Amino acid sequence: MPETLYVFIDESGNFDFSPNGTRHFVMSAVYTTSPEQSAHQMSSLKYQLLSEGVDIPSFHATNDSQYVRDQVFSLI
Repeated sequence: MPETLYVFIDESGNFDFSPNGTRHFVMSAVYTTSPEQSAHQMSSLKYQLLSEGVDIPSFHATNDSQYVRDQVFSLI
């Protein structure tokens, strides 16, 4: 039986190409055959940060502090 390939795609920027829009639009992808390992690591990080008193209401890069983003990037 073939393995399932999981692909996660995210974007940064917007499609507003006016002077008020973002200067760049970037798409990235990560793929894996076993997402449960990285999902567990992200969940563990989220709860570790919460236990440290770090306020992460949405755990989303655009809203998180540089400290939180650095922690997430170190996992990726």
